[in-house]
Formats: sequence, C-alpha cells, structure tokens
Amino acid sequence: NNNNNNNNDKKTNNVDDAKEMMLDGIDGCQAPWLFVKIDDDVYLSRDSFTQLVQNLPRKGLYLGRQRHQAKVKRNHHKWAVPYYLYKRKHFPDYAEGPMYMLTSDAVAKLADTYDPDKPQDEIFPLEDVNTALILQKSGIKLVTLSKLPGELLTSDPALASKHEFLLSHHEPKYWVWRPKTCPASLVAVHAVSPKRMLKIAENEATLGSTQAVLQEFCPGKKPPGATYIEISSDVDR
Repeated sequence: NNNNNNNNDKKTNNVDDAKEMMLDGIDGCQAPWLFVKIDDDVYLSRDSFTQLVQNLPRKGLYLGRQRHQAKVKRNHHKWAVPYYLYKRKHFPDYAEGPMYMLTSDAVAKLADTYDPDKPQDEIFPLEDVNTALILQKSGIKLVTLSKLPGELLTSDPALASKHEFLLSHHEPKYWVWRPKTCPASLVAVHAVSPKRMLKIAENEATLGSTQAVLQEFCPGKKPPGATYIEISSDVDR
C-alpha cells in the first residue's frame, strides 16, 4: 500500500516512496511480470481479479481506472501542483491512485527515473499522475476496461468503463452504489473501512468473492443509514 503524510499531516502520494517500493519488488521477486499498486483501503474482488489477469498482455501494460482531462489544482488545494513543475491546465490521462497495474517493463521505466538525491521541491507531488507522465514519454499509454463486449481494454474515453475496474469514493460515510452501477466483473472498491473489509471477508466463505463484494457495496435495497453514491460524484480529483 502507499499511504504517506507530509509535514502538515495531509495525505499525499509520495513519488519517491512509490519508486522505492517498486525497486524493492524487483529485487525481491523471481522475474515478476505484473505489479499491482494498491492502497490499504482498497478491497479486491479476488475472482474478478484472477480472471482479469489471465487475459492481460505481458508487456507494455499500464491499466487502471481512467481519469480523462483532469484539471490541475493550484494554490492550497490538497492535491495542488505548483506551476513550475507542470504548466498545463489538464493532466494527461492517468490511472487513479488507489489501484493500478503495471507489467515489469513499465515498472522498469519508472525505476530508471528514480533519483534519491533529487531535492524535495523538485519532486512531482502526485504519484499517480507522475506515473502517467513518465510512461507516456516511454510510449506506454494508459488502458482501461471497455464497455464493449469482447473488448478487454481501450484507451478511448468514450468507450472506457468507469466502474468495471474500480469503484471509488473518498467520503468516510456509510455509502453504497445502485445495483445498475456495479458490474459482476467489478475488480476493486475504494475507499473501504477495516470494519467493512472484515464483513466482506466473512461473507466470502459462503457467497464467494464476487457476490460478497456486490452484496456489500451494491445491494438490491439500500440499507438503513446508507447513502447512495451517484456516478457523477464518485471522484473528487
């Protein structure tokens, strides 16, 4: 996982920590071909994940939930990027930080840029966007899951499914999605409290991974005290 705090105790994505983690992964594994960057508040549907991995290419992969033409935040915003580090108004397409997947050649491209002596104020502050920036220069573009039957991946935002790979919402309240929002092939959910994780894990024994996840986050009837998350409001960056 990749939870970090800056001097103001705000949650940030520390690029150097992410690169060090990837370097450690390369050193500690026997010829890995796939890496998954996943935060500790993401719950993985094991059945969907296992099926997805079986159909992935072994090289040149950068897969995640696509953020298209996201506006750059400035000044005192939680995810602010100073102008001297990035001058454009919009980021390139990138995979949302809670979870994304990389083949080993893509990880190697990231590791090649690691500089432990780089001054802190020259480090790009958003790990997920920085990953896209580096891989874009290397010719590796983001892909995500497609809405179209028979097409696993697409980089076309008009065809990309926002909810096939990762359902994401940052509010700490008790929330659920409407059933029509949740495909049976849903891979992961964010952000999930430890209490809800334990509940799903217990239900997996009788329901299986897929149904346990769908029952918790996409129930047929809204549970008492729960809030429905609308599609348009499930991303705050």
